[in-house]
Amino acid sequence: MQSVFLICFFLLIVLFIALSLRVIFFRRKNRSPYGYQFDDRKMMAAISAQGNFIDYSPITLLALWILSQQAVNFGWFLTLNTALLIGRYTHAIGLLFAEQRPRPIYALRVVGMALTFFSLLGCALSWLILL
Repeated sequence: MQSVFLICFFLLIVLFIALSLRVIFFRRKNRSPYGYQFDDRKMMAAISAQGNFIDYSPITLLALWILSQQAVNFGWFLTLNTALLIGRYTHAIGLLFAEQRPRPIYALRVVGMALTFFSLLGCALSWLILL
């Protein structure tokens, strides 16, 4: 189970670095070291994507790590890790590329958050079952 968790962690680190580099790019482009440039929606989307990642990923990774120390079914543990990975990548893609369309599509963001919540809630319920 540790290898599944570490692969998930690694792939989320890659996503975090990509999101951070995108924010750095827009901050340099707009010469805006702090806050938002309200006239640049792509910059706002980049900052929001990075912020949302930081809001949900650490707590869910902590929950998954705690669960990995328990006697949990491997298939279930793999499902929760996969849900988190797909959820975080899907949400980021949905947020970053929504602004490039004339009419934003929010489905990817909704699916991404649903998968993230599924993973987090799945960990919490598993702890209750394993008590």
